[in-house]
Amino acid sequence: MAIIAEPQTYIPEFNIDTQKYEDKCPIPVRARGFIYKCKCTNKGTIFTTSSVFKKHSENKEHKLFIENYLERVKETSEYINIIKHNQIKFELLTRENAKLQKENDNLKKALIDKERQLKFINELD
Repeated sequence: MAIIAEPQTYIPEFNIDTQKYEDKCPIPVRARGFIYKCKCTNKGTIFTTSSVFKKHSENKEHKLFIENYLERVKETSEYINIIKHNQIKFELLTRENAKLQKENDNLKKALIDKERQLKFINELD
């Protein structure tokens, strides 16, 4: 029975000297069992050998992806922070909503009790 592994996301290597990201094949030559996915396209390109990676890295779209990788990483981290902030906000609002629902239920019960008392008093008169 074969085990199907999820592809790892390809991350280019950061060059400290040039302050830019550069391609470096994550798969050793003639190695097997590696599955990587490059997110330079919307659907993502999957490669399993160093030769396929080399051919893929010569693609115009991939080169643009690498050139703008730093901006994409910054943009992605900003989106992640926005999502986290919105999740926290959502949780706080959910809790506030639950608190208000409980308060509303208690007020409805109190109103029903007051109406019963008023009805009882009116019947005595």
